[in-house]
Parts: sequence; C-alpha cells; structure tokens
Amino acid sequence: MEYRVNKLEQMITQQNETIDALKDKIELLEDKILRLSICKLSNEDYPYYEFILSYNITPDQQAQIARLFTALSQKLSGNLLPPSLKKSESYSTEFLFENSPIRYDDVRDSILKIWPTMDDNLPLALIIAMQEQGLQVEVCEYLISQSKIVVVKSED
Repeated sequence: MEYRVNKLEQMITQQNETIDALKDKIELLEDKILRLSICKLSNEDYPYYEFILSYNITPDQQAQIARLFTALSQKLSGNLLPPSLKKSESYSTEFLFENSPIRYDDVRDSILKIWPTMDDNLPLALIIAMQEQGLQVEVCEYLISQSKIVVVKSED
C-alpha cells in the first residue's frame, strides 16, 4: 500500500512540474505575441483582426461578438431568431426579439457587456473595423448609419 502511495505522489509531483513548465511556456508565448503585435506592420486587409489584437479581445469575446452579428444579420434579413438565443448569451437579447428596428445603442450596449471597456466609442470602432475587413458588411453599414444619427442628435 505504501508503495502505491509513493508512486502516486511521484506521479503528482511530475504532473505538477509539467504544469508549471507549461505555464511558463504560455507566459512566454503571450509575451512574444504581445511584442510581435506591437512591432508588426499593420496589414490594411485585416483591420478587425488588428483591432482584436490591439485591444486584447479574447477568443470567447470574439465568438460572442460573432454570434451577436449573426443574429443581427438574421434580424435585418427578416428571419426569425431561435428562442434559445435568449438564454445562451451574456448580454440582454430582448432587443433582438422586439418588433422594432435594430438600434445602434442596443448593439453598443451588448458589445460593452461582452467586452467591458471604459470608452463608449470603441464599439463603433470595432464595427467600423469589421466593415472595413468585409465582415457582416450590411449589418455594420446599418449600425454605422445609426450611430451617425445618434451623433447628429446629440450635437443639437
């Protein structure tokens, strides 16, 4: 019995050493990626990807934003959205199920819920970057036009 306990303790020690080595490698990779993203030349073909790198948007946040824009595209096309969307997202999806046009403010608030940031202008910058990269162009153009209406109203 004691032999088995010792063997298990050795295995646990080896696994902990492996985990520590992997953590060190991950930290090194994160540092290298950050430095590469800072010193690389911008590629005008990928403004959205550059935005993601510049603002450290996580893969989970990227996936949530992609699902949001897919739902927006479906709504703009007049398609019904699956009811499961109401429960699966971290932001309020009620505006997607309303019988009214999409409002930029609702989308901005959703983006800010997915990707908390102190700058309320960054969601618009994200939308512009998506549009410039050719992602969800119709939705992005619609939202950009809505944001201009908001800006015009606030200047009066």
